[in-house]
Amino acid sequence: MELQLHGARIDDVSNRGERRILGELERSRSHPAAKDWVVLHSVRIKPYAYSNGGEVDVVVIMPDQHAVVLLEIKGHESVEEQGERIQVRYQDGSRKDPLAQVDKARGAVLSILQQARRERQIRDDAFVHVVTGVLLPFATLGASGGIPWDRSQIVDERGINAGLVEAIVRMAEYGASGRQPPASPLHPQMRSFLRDLFQPRFQPAFDPRSQVEAAEREALELTRQQAQIIESIFENDHRPHVIHGPAGSGKTVLAVDLLCRYRDEHPEERILFLCFNAFLAQKVQASSDGRFEASTIHKFMSDITRNMFTRSERDSADYLERILPERAALVALDEEIKYDLIVLDEYPDAFSDQVLTFLDCLLEGGFAEGRWHFLGDVQQDVFKRDVRERLSAFEKRYCPARAPYRMTLNENLRNTRQIAELGRRILRDPHIRAVRPDGVSVETSGYAALQPALQREVRRWLALGYRPSEIVVITPVPSQIDVTVDGHTIQRISSVDGEAALGSTTARKYKGCESPVVVLVDPQDTPATDDEHRRQLTYVAVTRAKHGLSVLYRTDRRAAFDALWSSGTP
Repeated sequence: MELQLHGARIDDVSNRGERRILGELERSRSHPAAKDWVVLHSVRIKPYAYSNGGEVDVVVIMPDQHAVVLLEIKGHESVEEQGERIQVRYQDGSRKDPLAQVDKARGAVLSILQQARRERQIRDDAFVHVVTGVLLPFATLGASGGIPWDRSQIVDERGINAGLVEAIVRMAEYGASGRQPPASPLHPQMRSFLRDLFQPRFQPAFDPRSQVEAAEREALELTRQQAQIIESIFENDHRPHVIHGPAGSGKTVLAVDLLCRYRDEHPEERILFLCFNAFLAQKVQASSDGRFEASTIHKFMSDITRNMFTRSERDSADYLERILPERAALVALDEEIKYDLIVLDEYPDAFSDQVLTFLDCLLEGGFAEGRWHFLGDVQQDVFKRDVRERLSAFEKRYCPARAPYRMTLNENLRNTRQIAELGRRILRDPHIRAVRPDGVSVETSGYAALQPALQREVRRWLALGYRPSEIVVITPVPSQIDVTVDGHTIQRISSVDGEAALGSTTARKYKGCESPVVVLVDPQDTPATDDEHRRQLTYVAVTRAKHGLSVLYRTDRRAAFDALWSSGTP
């Protein structure tokens, strides 16, 4: 067996599902059925007629079987079984059929073969079966008893443990079913075409765009830490959990997954997701598929109170902190508005006595007896509510006989290693573990004039393969930036549903959201109460960038910038 990897070593592959499959294939090099196989990892297929034919996790060229097997590998620990198909849930709340995903690549391969025959690059009688399959190295299908799966095309952990080579052979036989197997191996011309002409198309491209797509696939799978917390919640009958985790640890993804699962098990109950940030609420609402309600805490309170406030109350300085939650609590009691499960994300931002009193009224059974969970990051306490000290007081007041489980996520799944490490240094927190592979180096530079500096950085990222909508400029305060780059004007983001081609916002507004590329402007000038607060806001801004980060600072503010940036060095 010839095994060609995307990187230098199997251990360097970021996707744990792919790591396991490649490891199994490595150990099967001497298997008699696989002696002439060519296995290519992380394949981008580009047919003649289309700009993008898709990507395949692993391609197996099998000359003796006259087959090319395209394999989609899913590292999920659980999947949804629907008839004779499967659905996997992604971190954005969407569901996809992995067979449908890999079928797109099959169509691209068939188009290549068809074009090659038309151009006489291969003989008409030289054929190869193009077969698709799905490998689930950590999931067990039909575990709860019931669906008779066709194991030829979808192979779970049990099938892989029984023999990966044999499973792939069965896929090839399945794809050739109904056709008489040829007496001789793959025609030499076809074999040469696959090796000499197909292979360059299949070679992994180490361009930033390809790296982004590979990182996206890895980020979408629930991690073992996330899965363990969800299992703890359900195994303990939804005893309250307070879940802490750094930026990019997948807290919101975990919340959406457990809410969808709870809806499946309790279809008649009312469940509610609340958070502080409007952009985050929009994203969660879009991923909920209508299975649960999602809103910001303040919008939800405004909706149920139906604007029953005087102008002076609305103009009051404590309208959001006191007047609105107190009125909302009265409405919830008077109208008997109740929810059976409440999940509060970004809880440090909403952790005030008035909001907690409102939620206690809204929850069936209150905090003492109801089903609720808090998720958040005390390192992103951008409103300085000092939640560490107040959480214990909350437990004593609201649930003294039923203290919540406290659990921690410590893996940064969002950012490349360079960005995650920078965030860790800014906070001086050695417990945050970066699990993503390395990416593009963080670029830091001073400027005398902002407009040309921004144009330079945006053009650099566009040249590296990023789309304008994948670049967000984060500024210290809300501002309209008069900058146009190659016809794209930077505009303030007002909604995640209607993002500008090039968007700008602040760290506070973009908290809970993410973008492939962030250009951070003047972090040293971010309004803050003290240096620690400024570090927290800078940490929030830095960790919005998934794959690329540029930092610009005014040269006449170099000393302040150095003080902030060097403050993160342990």
